[in-house]
Amino acid sequence: MDLTNKHLSTLEGATPPHLASLISISAMERAPREIWAEIFMQSIYCPSGLVEIRSDSLPLRLRHVCRYWKQTADSTPTLWTSMTVSSSNMHSQGLRAIKAWLERSGSLGLSITIGPVKASQHMVDDVVAIILSHSERLVYLSLPAELSASALCADVQLPQLQTLALYMPAPMHLWLPSSAIRLRDVTLMLGSPFLGASGQIRAAVLNPVDVRLAWEQLTRLTLRCFTGSIDTFHNVLLYCPRLTFVSLDGFSLAPSRWQRRLRHPTLKSIHLLAENDPTSFLDSLILPSLDTVHIDVMSPIAADFSLRLRLQIVLLSWLSGFRTFILNGLFITERDLLRLGLISPSIRNMFIMYDGNNLVTERVTGMLMRTLNLSYFHNVSLGSSDRG
Repeated sequence: MDLTNKHLSTLEGATPPHLASLISISAMERAPREIWAEIFMQSIYCPSGLVEIRSDSLPLRLRHVCRYWKQTADSTPTLWTSMTVSSSNMHSQGLRAIKAWLERSGSLGLSITIGPVKASQHMVDDVVAIILSHSERLVYLSLPAELSASALCADVQLPQLQTLALYMPAPMHLWLPSSAIRLRDVTLMLGSPFLGASGQIRAAVLNPVDVRLAWEQLTRLTLRCFTGSIDTFHNVLLYCPRLTFVSLDGFSLAPSRWQRRLRHPTLKSIHLLAENDPTSFLDSLILPSLDTVHIDVMSPIAADFSLRLRLQIVLLSWLSGFRTFILNGLFITERDLLRLGLISPSIRNMFIMYDGNNLVTERVTGMLMRTLNLSYFHNVSLGSSDRG
């Protein structure tokens, strides 16, 4: 900026007196618009990537600095490609703000989150209608389940949609239109079971063709507050033969009725936040492509000594190919780790975390590093020093 001001001062000094009065534009306005557009993009960074539509949100504040900044912001469509709509926007003035925001985004892809709905039905319908008028540009969409019937109806065109997140407090139909040919990542925040006892995905019933098109292409699936049986989850995996990542957050699975094991050829990473004993579930899977295992064991089952032994046995049968192992909340002894080291030569990264006296001695750490040929070993007892 100092260099720009110096350059402008030089130009002004060389300007004939009869033209000097015409040069009243500030140094701010003389900088190339592309530079200000880049500065604007850096200034609105937020961790979620989604900017809430409010009078004090940065894109709108930039427009109020001066006329030139307003023109620059309005002509920088990337500033307006993401937004979060809350109930505070669901009024006449808010609808106009949403429409103007989307119009400034040009033809770029959109990332939109709709928060919990606390507004009249006709106002909600108006918001959905405005957003769906740009449905062919949607790349990311997060919305409460009560809007899914209207926002994801069969005739909505979603050719660019890649990520879908739904908050589902109760069982209901989930529409995944076959037009969403690029959909790869689905997150379902569940308040109760959404899968029938037969294993059919009750929340995704359109017709067999649409269900197949919607689920077969997924590569990432996150289920939160998931309950059901192991057989039920096996059927989820069968519906999604291309999955590479699965996350079960706060899941509770009843034992399998058939005691069968399911082979999934493409699953590479699995993250479990377990509220009950996960060993039966783990033992029911055959995952030849598995690369990363991350298990968070929640209290009170973390203190269950028999669970530790069962999990150890299951993991020993699993540890044949994956490279990264993360275990949080389950007490593992030095002997357990040494057994893992003797049986699991493929592991390169190991993270063990436990809220208690669970530090591994330097001697065992060295043995693990040599035995496993680890690239990284991290063992931490919360409130104590790290080893490894």
